Amino acid sequence: MICAKVAAKREGVDPAAWAAARWNDSTPEVALALKAAVAPGTATDATWAGPLVQTNISKDFIELVRAATIVDNITGLNSVPFNTRVPMQTAGGTFSWVGELKPKPVTAMAFSSVSLDWAKVAGITVLTLELIKLSTPKAEDVVRRSMVRDIAAFIDGQFVNPAVAAVAGISPASITNGAPTAAATTNPLADIMGLIQHFVNNNIPVAGVHFLMSPTNALALSFKTNTDGSAVFPGVTSAGGTYKGLRFITSQTVGSLVIALQPELILYADDGGVTIDASGEASIQMDSAPDSPVAATTVYASMFQMNAVALRAERFITWKKANANAVKYLTAAAYPAPTMAAEE
Repeated sequence: MICAKVAAKREGVDPAAWAAARWNDSTPEVALALKAAVAPGTATDATWAGPLVQTNISKDFIELVRAATIVDNITGLNSVPFNTRVPMQTAGGTFSWVGELKPKPVTAMAFSSVSLDWAKVAGITVLTLELIKLSTPKAEDVVRRSMVRDIAAFIDGQFVNPAVAAVAGISPASITNGAPTAAATTNPLADIMGLIQHFVNNNIPVAGVHFLMSPTNALALSFKTNTDGSAVFPGVTSAGGTYKGLRFITSQTVGSLVIALQPELILYADDGGVTIDASGEASIQMDSAPDSPVAATTVYASMFQMNAVALRAERFITWKKANANAVKYLTAAAYPAPTMAAEE
């Protein structure tokens, strides 16, 4: 749909007609949706489909992003609204056995509150009009993969990189920033048990704990066998999996880290959609770190002059640890692959 809008705008034709000519045999719903999107409507017109079409675009795209990112594959995150203070219990009450006619202890609990300020991830991908128009039939896949891959890689890196600190009013700290850490060993089972012990020692529930690691380290776990040939980690593959009720999620972004986290102690806010815009007339700083504020020497590239199209995607999302011990991670994890002798 985005490709149809961009190409039709540049050629001065109706987007629905352009889409019908190109995809009528494979995806006729694109042309139908575009016709609905440009139809006039009023606030009282129940059949006006424009807002619904835009919502569906966002929903379809966010599903692709969610399938690709670590944060969206973690189950049980403590979902909260943006800019809302959330009470969190920091200490429990005092309880004891009480005999007949004996006084009961008076108990008090301790609470604190945290809030998640809004934050957003945004980026621009520039593609040539020739690619969008002429790369049949793969242009749409190029556009989609490019945007999904870039957004997912950025979110994942910000979520797990220990060096990512919070920037007030702009971005959250990673879940590993300031978290307790230790060096990995060559024994993955001992490492996992050690991470679990961290939660036990800090009175944090073990149920629901997630482990994040690279596909390479997860694959090494999947090959590890006991002396009788049975798998040490049944259910774990290079794509992740489960073991003893614990969930494993893999991503190249994690690198040599092994991260354990309790999702219920991580606050998470997300508006549930991605805003996508396209322009062939904008002038853009072709830089991953654009000048802000702009200066007299700032260089711009004209999309119109270069016959290019800029696609912009934005997603409002943020997170914060509600407990300093909600995460612990290991460094320099490189679990050994099985040898031929071990396989024999």
